[in-house]
Amino acid sequence: MIPREVAETPYFSEKADQFREVYSLFDHVLDGVCWELARNPTVGTNLPDDPEYYVYKTTAKGRTPAFVVLYSFHETQVQLLSINVLNTD
Repeated sequence: MIPREVAETPYFSEKADQFREVYSLFDHVLDGVCWELARNPTVGTNLPDDPEYYVYKTTAKGRTPAFVVLYSFHETQVQLLSINVLNTD
């Protein structure tokens, strides 16, 4: 299986840039997300109200929090739509 291309929307890129300024390991987390979703995009949770969209949750590591990623995909591409810190409180 050939991995899908991963593309960021402008909104996702803007949010990612904000997180890069705060979390030194953010790019490491994002690389892992991209690797996983490019190879297995159904790993996330499908939104019941809109089956075109999925949510993928990362795991917190040290001082880097968990993140939640909103994305969609088709045959050749995964599109990263939004990312936020996963609030576990």
